[in-house]
This record gives sequence, C-alpha cells and structure tokens, in this order.
Amino acid sequence: MPNDADLTQKYPALVIGPPFGGVKEQSPGVYANQLAQRGFIG
Repeated sequence: MPNDADLTQKYPALVIGPPFGGVKEQSPGVYANQLAQRGFIG
C-alpha cells in the first residue's frame, strides 16, 4: 500500500499471486512494491 494512501478514499486494487517460475517468495513482493509506488493497493 502506498505510504501516503488516504484510507477514506477508494483506490484500484490487484491480487498478486506467485509466478510459475522463479523464486516464489521474492517475485510477489517485487511486483507489489512497484504497483504500490504507482498508486495501487495490493
């Protein structure tokens, strides 16, 4: 979630699942961080 998110507002949201290749413990966190920087709530 973005650090400056106003919890009284609505934001676009995504559910991030692990990939079918690579290191499953790291990839979702990388995607979530990048999307949070762009204003998404994960």
